[in-house]
Parts: sequence; C-alpha cells; structure tokens
Amino acid sequence: MTQDFFARSGFSTPLARQDRFLPIVSASYAADAPLRLLDVGCGNGEQLLNLMRHFPKSEAVGIDISAANIDAAMKRVAPPDTGRVEFLCADILGWDAAPFDVIISDSVVQNIPNTPCLLRRLACMLKPGALLLVTIPYDGIYNRLLWTLRRIARLLAGPWLEHVLLRIAQRLHPDWEISMIRERLGYMYLLPYSRDGKAFRVLAQEAGLRLAAVHALPHVSLAQPKHRLLVFHRDPA
Repeated sequence: MTQDFFARSGFSTPLARQDRFLPIVSASYAADAPLRLLDVGCGNGEQLLNLMRHFPKSEAVGIDISAANIDAAMKRVAPPDTGRVEFLCADILGWDAAPFDVIISDSVVQNIPNTPCLLRRLACMLKPGALLLVTIPYDGIYNRLLWTLRRIARLLAGPWLEHVLLRIAQRLHPDWEISMIRERLGYMYLLPYSRDGKAFRVLAQEAGLRLAAVHALPHVSLAQPKHRLLVFHRDPA
C-alpha cells in the first residue's frame, strides 16, 4: 500500500522544511565546494534546488518513484541550475550512480521496504566520510498511538472518513493550500517500515554508517509522527 500510494501521488514541501538540511551541510562544506548531491524521495524538487542555490558549483540528482513529482521538479529547473541537476523517476533499491558527497532524504526512509538493504545501498552511494542526512519518525508513545489510530483508519476507510479528515486538517493547518492538504490525506493510512531507535541504528552501523548527530525537529501537526534528523557519516573504506 505504501509504495503504491507514493508512486501514484505528487507531493510538495511546506515552506518551513525547504532549508532544514542547509545548516548541517553548510557547516561541513564551503559554499564553493564542487559537491555531488542526491535527494532520495525528492518530491517536487524544492529542497534540492534550494540547497543547490547555496552551493553554486555543485551537481545534483533527485530521484522519486512518483512520475508526477519528477514532472513537477523538472518544471522548476531554471538557469543557473540547468545542466547541474537531474531528476529521475527511480526506486533507490534498484538504482545506482557514482558516489555522492551528500545524500538527503526528508521523511522518506521509513516508507521504503527492506531497511537493511536500503541502508547498505545508501552507504554504498556515499564517498568515504560523506554525509547522509535523514529525517525519520522515532519509536515513542506519541508515534505508537498515532500509528494505532492509522490502523483503525484503515479499517474505517471511506469517503465519509476522508471528508472528516479534510475538515480536521483544514483547522489544524489554516495556512496550507487545500491542494497540499488533499495530497497528504493518504498519510493517515500509512504505517512505517522502519523508525529511529536502537534496531535502526544497529542496522545503520552494520551498513557502515556512523551516527554523528541527532537533532530534534519541531512537531508541526498533530496528525503527523514526531521526527528526528539523523546525521550519518560513511565510515572510511
């Protein structure tokens, strides 16, 4: 259900999240560094394009399993980004490329099955010492309760429930456009394949990813899980 949902949908990035990775990348690399950047689950490309503007000598690739997202991202590419960025409809588990200096993934990792394989794939696509930045929900009471409610929502799914959820979402996010709210209603039925916690961090370490920092993130919606931003370095070969 999760993969099918994302493959047939399009998603935009709320303004408050568009530069959430910039402070960490800027602390590690000079603005004129010739970086190779990858965004896994790039959506409509806003985060990756914003990051590129701060690193004008960088090159970047954004991948997403949604063709609608990739079409929207390609339409956003304009000079001076033309020729420096490529957006591809691809599944990270079956896609390969030359190693990157920075990989970002915003609230996507938990929606990809086979977590051990995914983490090994991400590690292999990083240069030694390079950065992997992911935001991911974590194991905790609030999130467990929310996921229980989502299981109940799956059982009760129907037009009447979506109407109720839409009205609730409009009250929770009066500043969001109705199109952004509608594209996120499907989240209310999704359950994660993974979450941050001891087991996830052990798998990351076994894949060659060293956890360097953990950042708390603001919880902006009662309907969304609480997330952390995890900073990994790939261990030297």
